[in-house]
Amino acid sequence: MDRKKLLELENVCIQGFPPRCTAACPVHVGGLLMTKEIGEGNFTSALNSFRQKVYFPRIMSRICDHPCEKKCLRKDADEPISLSLLERACVDYGDGEKNIWKKPFRKKSQKVAVIGGGLSGLAAAFFLSEKGYPVTLFEQKPCLGGQIWQYPEEILPREAIKKDLALLDYFEIEQKRETRIDGEMFAALVDQCDAVYLGTGRAGLSGFFFPDQVNSLTYETKIPGVFAGGSGTRKDQAYSPILSLADGKRAGISIDRFLKKSSLTEAREKEGPYETQLVTRIDHMGKEGKVSPQGRGFTPEEARKEAARCLQCSCMECVKACRYLAAFESYPQKYIREISNNLAIVMGVKTAKRLINSCTYCGLCARVCPTGLDMGFVCDQAREEMVRKGVMPPAVHDFPVQDMLFSNSGQFQLIKHQPGWAKSQYLFFPGCQLAALYPEYIEKIYTFLGEKLTGGVGLFLQCCGAPAFWSGRKELFQASLRELEQKWAGMGSPRIIAACSTCLHVFKKNIPSMGILSLWEIFEQSFDFPDIKEPHPEILSVHDPCTTRDEPQIQDAVRSILHKMGYPFQELSYSKEKTKCCGYGGLVSYANKKIADGMIQERISESDHDYLTYCAVCREYLAQKGKPTYHLLDLIYDQGDQEQAGKKKAGYSQKRENRVRLKKQLLKNLWRESMESLEESQGIEIILDEDVQRNLEERLILISDIKKVIDHGEKTGYKILDPETNHLIAHYQPDLITYWVEYSPGENNVYLVHKAYSHRVQLMEDLKES
Repeated sequence: MDRKKLLELENVCIQGFPPRCTAACPVHVGGLLMTKEIGEGNFTSALNSFRQKVYFPRIMSRICDHPCEKKCLRKDADEPISLSLLERACVDYGDGEKNIWKKPFRKKSQKVAVIGGGLSGLAAAFFLSEKGYPVTLFEQKPCLGGQIWQYPEEILPREAIKKDLALLDYFEIEQKRETRIDGEMFAALVDQCDAVYLGTGRAGLSGFFFPDQVNSLTYETKIPGVFAGGSGTRKDQAYSPILSLADGKRAGISIDRFLKKSSLTEAREKEGPYETQLVTRIDHMGKEGKVSPQGRGFTPEEARKEAARCLQCSCMECVKACRYLAAFESYPQKYIREISNNLAIVMGVKTAKRLINSCTYCGLCARVCPTGLDMGFVCDQAREEMVRKGVMPPAVHDFPVQDMLFSNSGQFQLIKHQPGWAKSQYLFFPGCQLAALYPEYIEKIYTFLGEKLTGGVGLFLQCCGAPAFWSGRKELFQASLRELEQKWAGMGSPRIIAACSTCLHVFKKNIPSMGILSLWEIFEQSFDFPDIKEPHPEILSVHDPCTTRDEPQIQDAVRSILHKMGYPFQELSYSKEKTKCCGYGGLVSYANKKIADGMIQERISESDHDYLTYCAVCREYLAQKGKPTYHLLDLIYDQGDQEQAGKKKAGYSQKRENRVRLKKQLLKNLWRESMESLEESQGIEIILDEDVQRNLEERLILISDIKKVIDHGEKTGYKILDPETNHLIAHYQPDLITYWVEYSPGENNVYLVHKAYSHRVQLMEDLKES
């Protein structure tokens, strides 16, 4: 994926957009930050953020017309936040005496004249002076401020005006009061100065231009270098202090760009008021009326209470729903920028790699996002790019990919027509995980399908290739798919019956011509279900696998089965099209176990009831964390046991053994064929205690790996004796990973294993051998 495409996706995220109040404000006062600071009692911090936007906080807090309040989202539920009173509270209780402005290091050579000392002219003069331009301010009256002097003392005290306008002296703005600019003087200023700004009000501006002769975006006039703004440019509109001030600031930006010979129009669409794209849900918000002040303004406590009413508008719908997105403490717009920057760096950044490899590809973010942004797509593209560049640590996904390759080897792979048939109308594809965790059900299901469906039902044992896809190894994934498709075509292209929703998802997306059917739909239509088993859970909470998100017919079929069997059930908070991943998707449980565990715990916390699912891995992940969880097959075949529902079915080594045993069993029972074992180190037997077995699971070490290490050590003599324990220590590196085993030999080729661990370091002796 190129960076341009990533940038486009980055801009799809709306979390970075401002709230309604800020977007509606002509100078974009940060309402969220201000209310947050006031709510925490930080009036000075709130004041500083306020005056950075308005320049003259004492004046503006008292006379601003506050278009922000009209747009406040809170008004849709009860009443808008009293932002005007909160701004005044900033001024009343914050320390406004401390100067936050910095003079420019040196003055620029270009000179600017500002004609008109109202809010528009004052803002332009201040902005340009802060940029370092020498500014001369002309005002025909004795006092600066224009229309602000029309406000009575009780609304706008003269002392407040005096304090705010002292800022002009700090920036050494030359002031020429009681100076009326006629046509001749104006022409002279245009000639003598590098730029001129007209902020003279309606009466004054009409002597120079008509309002419609001023560009509403750039404030340019028909004379190059002359700009105009303020109330004089708005026909038939009531005076707006905040719009006048905004005109001065925006015209100042244009003058700065003009003098720098930069574009006057680029990236200016959102300088003034606009409609934000930010979406904030308020459907769960309670009503709470605004605080009524006892006097003209808020007391500090009243201000804090009113500020606390602010919703702190944000979208964050995906972050609220997804443990992965929440774990990195930001949101997709920033994540995509980080991923984009990571892909531009040769070796990448460790934190960004963790971010990229911690997504399950479940699609929940896209479902809850108002704009449909899918972080799974971004992470998928990033993983593929990292693999292509050779910067993806291969060991991160090596274990599940090796497990996939095992399932696609002669140890498990099998494709046959139904006994007695030379063709197949259907082809049952149980998937590698169901076969590994529930081998006892595969023959029963296959027998049922053979009895209920006409035209012959074949059997296909293999992995769908999802681990290769999730790992970013697209060449391996495509090769696996091609092989699978060829085998399917060799069977006459029958309709696939998938028991695993991930397999179904992979096939539908990549080989849609297969005409995929879900096993659960066939069960729902044709199975003679047993009566409900006693004792049974009072209520089951249904966990839908994330790969059924867009398969409502499968979800409905499962619920229909439960209804037919008499099992009461309820929906989880995140259910059906908004279901959550168990942590296996995207191989997150291998790349970032902490986040995967958090996903499971979060899912478990949604209900106190026992869970029901129809994905073997989902059931395993939920149960291994202690949540009693039934697989739908447990209920269908009347073998659900409450004690077993809360236990793990099989470890990694047992899963491989189960696949091999299943293939042997099916060949023997159905086709009267035998299968030779392909396992290496067959003569070695090992003994493990529970602690060692637990460590092997956590460290992704298989029993077969242990046997290979011992076999290698015994045959080559590459082993050492620990004199303190009298244990032997050997190592072996069959591929990326080096395995170490501490063991004691016994009789008859039996070995007691004490410890085992692995790492990615290749030893020098292994390098020499290779």
